[in-house]
Amino acid sequence: MKSIKEKQREWKKNEIINAVIDLCLEKGIVDVSIEEIAKKSGFGNSSIYYYFKSKEDIIKEILVSGWKKMISKMKTVNLDYDRPYDSLIEVIKAHLEFTKENPKLFKFISKFTKAVNNKEIRKLIKQENEIYHSLIESCINKNILKGDLKFIYNSLAGSVRQIAQNDELTIEEKLNYIIENLNKFR
Repeated sequence: MKSIKEKQREWKKNEIINAVIDLCLEKGIVDVSIEEIAKKSGFGNSSIYYYFKSKEDIIKEILVSGWKKMISKMKTVNLDYDRPYDSLIEVIKAHLEFTKENPKLFKFISKFTKAVNNKEIRKLIKQENEIYHSLIESCINKNILKGDLKFIYNSLAGSVRQIAQNDELTIEEKLNYIIENLNKFR
């Protein structure tokens, strides 16, 4: 069980992270300073540096944590390679649920992942790609989907990332849109 002091530290760190997400989504990474982060989070500059070495360190932590959460959500799906299309749809649904549960974090990941060149983030992106690739490849091998693996993956990934950011649609509406696009390869 966490002590009160540990809970306070965790709360402070989360407040700083939330401030960075809000500021970066509003202004972009480059235009956000430690002073602005401190002001937005309600803490002094020294508190920011107590938890993080730099602004870049905060951004990297947000991205790594965000990717891990998203992949963890996707991995809750039981991948059944005897029924790869159904598993693929369930993975997409889990991905969309993550975006609904974490809209700002997903927008942050979508907008700023390419701005940070980090080995750990690249490994996480590769994990996400492997989940999708393995299911799409299985669908192709079973003649459920037809076409080039890379082309189908890129089409699917683009659809998921684009539609996921539409806050007006329900998860089911988003999923139906993606399935409609995916069915073009059947």
